[in-house]
Amino acid sequence: MMKRVIPIIIFCLSAIQMALAQVTYSPELLQKAKDGDAEAQFNLGWCYGTGTGIQQDDKEAMKWYKKAAKQDYASAIRNIGLYYMNGDGAVEKDEKEGIKWIKKAIEKGNIRSKVILADYYLQGTGVPKDTLKFQTLLKEAAEQSDTTAQCYLADCYFMGINGYHKDYKQGTVWCKKAAEQGNPKAQYNIGAAYEQGLGIEQNSKEAFKWFKKAAEQGDADSQYAVGYYYYQGLGVDQDYKEAETWLTKAFVNGCTKPSFALGVSCYANQNYDEAFKWLNKSENENDAIALSCLADCYKNGYGCEKNLEKAFALFKKSADLGHVYSQYYLAQCYDKGEGCEINPEQAFYWYKKAAEQGNIDAEFMLAFCYFKGTGCETDFKEAFLWFKKSAEHGNMFAQYFVAAFYYDGLTGEKDLSQAFTWYKKSAEQDYDEAQYMLALCYLRGDGCKKNINEAFNWFYKAAEQGHKKAQYELSGIYFTGLGTQQNYKKAFDWCKKAADNRLPEAIYDIGTFYYSGIVVEKNLSEAFSYFKEAAELGVARAQNMVGVFYNEGLNGTKDYSQARLWFEMAAKQEEPMALYNLALFYDSGLGGLIRDCKEATRLLEKSANLGCYPAQMLLAEGYRKGLAGLPINSTKAKYWEQKAVNNKDKDVIMMKQ
Repeated sequence: MMKRVIPIIIFCLSAIQMALAQVTYSPELLQKAKDGDAEAQFNLGWCYGTGTGIQQDDKEAMKWYKKAAKQDYASAIRNIGLYYMNGDGAVEKDEKEGIKWIKKAIEKGNIRSKVILADYYLQGTGVPKDTLKFQTLLKEAAEQSDTTAQCYLADCYFMGINGYHKDYKQGTVWCKKAAEQGNPKAQYNIGAAYEQGLGIEQNSKEAFKWFKKAAEQGDADSQYAVGYYYYQGLGVDQDYKEAETWLTKAFVNGCTKPSFALGVSCYANQNYDEAFKWLNKSENENDAIALSCLADCYKNGYGCEKNLEKAFALFKKSADLGHVYSQYYLAQCYDKGEGCEINPEQAFYWYKKAAEQGNIDAEFMLAFCYFKGTGCETDFKEAFLWFKKSAEHGNMFAQYFVAAFYYDGLTGEKDLSQAFTWYKKSAEQDYDEAQYMLALCYLRGDGCKKNINEAFNWFYKAAEQGHKKAQYELSGIYFTGLGTQQNYKKAFDWCKKAADNRLPEAIYDIGTFYYSGIVVEKNLSEAFSYFKEAAELGVARAQNMVGVFYNEGLNGTKDYSQARLWFEMAAKQEEPMALYNLALFYDSGLGGLIRDCKEATRLLEKSANLGCYPAQMLLAEGYRKGLAGLPINSTKAKYWEQKAVNNKDKDVIMMKQ
């Protein structure tokens, strides 16, 4: 955002036309005035003149000013002069008489009267116009520490007006003198001078300090400046809470500056009702940040009714102004069809715009577009380039994809060491998918030394986040005791979590727990329920087990036709036990099949070659004895016997023959 320019405020004489007495009318004040106290008489005149605590009455004001003037009270003498100069109610306008009283006030030591007379010489009011006399009187008053004169003189130098050459340095000198005496407008102006480097070295911390002093005195423009500095983090740590506080004070006190900073601060503080109120003003219609925040209000229903069409329009306007986050969110709108039609090409265009400005999420999404060919041609090299940029900027998803590119060699040679490095970076940001892959790397020794304990730790981290594959792996580790103490109960619990997360393999394994009665009480009804669910999700082993249940009537009903259908489903996936069981059906002509020893042999050999122990044993026996339509062949019999002896997977769930 461009630096805000705070204009130097021109001093206005209307602010000093009457003495500012910090009093109000009271019976005690009246009594003091009647008793002859000059200050009380002046203050009472001021109360009548301004209507402070009593009905405004210029004639009464003049009466009490004259009483004080008789006692040479200089401020009263001056105010009598002002009445004559302005002709305000109490007397007829008489500039000559007014000047006489103003000069008398000066003679009595009233410095402020010098400022008033100086301005009359400048304007030619009641006296001949005389710029030199104006300058002389103004400087005298300024040198006598009158803050009004100092402010006035500073403005003359700042603006190069009233016979003065523009001189920011001199302007700053006089402005600072008034500021140091507590004048809020001078404090504001010296803050502005420090902000802009006018006659003094630019210094945001000093600017903030002086703005704060004036703001604490209730100056609305200074309160706005303080709020804005907190909003931007200029000269002070960024703090949206403080920004909201000071900006709210400024607008309550009548500040007319654009309200976008207050709206954005309220938004950042999640004060959405107030945010929407301030953001939804026409004065903010060209501020990109305000438009973006307002769009998000409509997108999420913050402080207003949710309206995706309005959100889209505002994101578009902000994006066209170059706001990077709006460009990203506009791309998201096109990507998801939020407030507009889905448009992959436009999504790609705006992701690219935002990515080129360094938005890490846009970099990732642009890479993903290239990776998937969404809105553009598939280009793995460009995808990898943008994944890498986003990854280097800390995006954990991009880090995961960079690792995957190295792991699978998508742009060249595999590099497991680099894959391991990037998986670790992503995993350390708690991305569960990366934690799972990092665990696999440790388990297999991919790009690192094998480390079962580290594998267990990373599986555990991912599993705790609900990663179903990690939960399943953790179940296996507890079941085998690999990398941790064996614990069947924990194996079951983690497997159940994975099953509840709809991981098909885990659903099948829960079925085997109930089928075998390990950890939980044996329950064939529960086992069948889980096997059936997993089978319907395509798990071949589960399809085989459903066939076993129907074949043996374990679920209460024998049904060879259903058994055959499930065996066939599993056999199509080359599930070894299903091939074996289907072979038995062909050999016996069950389930509506015509007996076919040749097909039975083919299926048995296929099952045996896939490592099925029962098939290997049946082939060995068949060749040895000439069973199931097989010729006697001792060589083949010995071959399959040896295969069976060496088979490590003997503990399989077999169908009763």
